Amino acid sequence: MTDLSSLLEKELIEWPFELKPIHLVPGDYQMGDCWKVGCFTDQLIKNMETELRRRKRQLEHYENHLEKLIQQSNTQLEYQYDDMNVHDVDGEISQMDILITKFRQRIEDIENELSKLNAKYNNDHEGDTETESDHKKNIKKKGKDKSEQVINCYAKLVLNPFVIRGNNCINDKHLSNTLDNQVDSFIKEFEKIKETLESYWIDISKKEGAIEILCIDKIMRKREPFINTPTVLYITKEMNNGSVLDYLKNLPNKNDIYQLEDSLLFNNLKQQISLLNYMEQNGISHNNIKPSNVLISQDGHNLLLTDFCPESLTLNIQIAYYTLSLYRNPD
Repeated sequence: MTDLSSLLEKELIEWPFELKPIHLVPGDYQMGDCWKVGCFTDQLIKNMETELRRRKRQLEHYENHLEKLIQQSNTQLEYQYDDMNVHDVDGEISQMDILITKFRQRIEDIENELSKLNAKYNNDHEGDTETESDHKKNIKKKGKDKSEQVINCYAKLVLNPFVIRGNNCINDKHLSNTLDNQVDSFIKEFEKIKETLESYWIDISKKEGAIEILCIDKIMRKREPFINTPTVLYITKEMNNGSVLDYLKNLPNKNDIYQLEDSLLFNNLKQQISLLNYMEQNGISHNNIKPSNVLISQDGHNLLLTDFCPESLTLNIQIAYYTLSLYRNPD
């Protein structure tokens, strides 16, 4: 079966964004987590659905044309038209058969890819063959327990520092013990910034719609710099455990660092040094390294640095008073 990439290439299905995993790229116009932006997959699904409808209309047109050719061929045979015309019609019928077979195969390929994309978009881990309607039925069937498992993948809202300051993180501000409170807080945020979201639509009146947003496990970036994009929704599995700051706050004794395993501390320190060394070698600045911007993987052994500031903001050393003590940017 044709994979999605070759299908898009051959059939000229337009990519809404360049679907590439986020990685650190030095540059003057970076903001957020180094070009990170939620592609949300649904734009691709909509494009493919449009393409599928177009292909089906073309197939219907060719099938009608083939039927007319067959009728014309039968009429010629019945009235004994000259052999030249009969051969021409038969040749066109053969070409139409081949073309229709090709169109049917393309439609089948698109339908299969759409099914996979819908399954991934809904992030149902039971398999890629589940349709969107099946997913919604399962949400209702499994109820609150399933929804709580989904909502635990906290979303990160990164706001353009040139537009809005001091409101940069959902999972720190809106952490709650109950599912309803969590979803309500997300919906309030979406209501505030929904007009500035690019190439994405959500029915904010339905909590299920907000939950589906949080299920997306792909991190992608746009073709062009998004310096003019005020809002970016960023989701990663590392947020399941929150940040290093969250982890430290929840320790039984916050002042006793020796309650952590030596191997874990050594491994995390090694990762931090390796990351800072990589950033230094590649000319990448962060501008705000702190425990709340370092996320922890599910097993606790991997760290993820988030919330990169625009490089233009790191040209001057930032010095400010923070909680009555002198605070200097760690970079």
